[in-house]
Amino acid sequence: MTLERIRKKYLVVVMLLLSLAAMSLQAADGVVVNQDFSKITDLKAAGWNHFIGKATKFELKDGALNILCGQAPYKGGNINRRIPPVVAGELTFEVALNTNNGKYDHFSLKVQFYNIILAFKKLGTRHQLLRYNSKLKKWKILAENVPLGKKLKFRMLFDNEEKLAQYFINDMESPVMIDENIVLTPWQGKDYALLTIGSYGMSSGEIENKVFNLQLVKLK
Repeated sequence: MTLERIRKKYLVVVMLLLSLAAMSLQAADGVVVNQDFSKITDLKAAGWNHFIGKATKFELKDGALNILCGQAPYKGGNINRRIPPVVAGELTFEVALNTNNGKYDHFSLKVQFYNIILAFKKLGTRHQLLRYNSKLKKWKILAENVPLGKKLKFRMLFDNEEKLAQYFINDMESPVMIDENIVLTPWQGKDYALLTIGSYGMSSGEIENKVFNLQLVKLK
């Protein structure tokens, strides 16, 4: 690819992302899911289905969804809810990781949206946030040294028509990564998608993760 083509491609990507960002500022009427876990007392009544896994407990307390994760490798539990297909949108949520300073290794909390999984992982002394594309079967590291025990804000902007997504952590203006040629697909060929919160069950002892809120807004 010539330098001129690279420059043009870069400008097109930038313009599309700026357009998405501008739409997100006007998205109040396009809310698909707006879940503040401090304001509910029953997950099922709030629209969440609970799939019980080994060594994982979900509790609503202290203004958050508390996920107590024990050891059951890749067999942790999850909750999910159906959502309609969204062509372009914004997914945001706030979490705090390992708030009880428990011992764990490898994967911990996950949030799955369409065929995209956002997962937190301990690797040696590093605490990472990764993105997994189940359609491509590929992982990408979004951030290293994610702080533990503190509230962390995450944001994902996506446009399925343009096959673009961008990811933000705490700083909501500067993306930590931009995905090109990404396609979000409904769940197993259905006409709906699943929004999932769960645990990988990779902790050595019991750890506690918290999810405070989660919102999905339709931008197109």
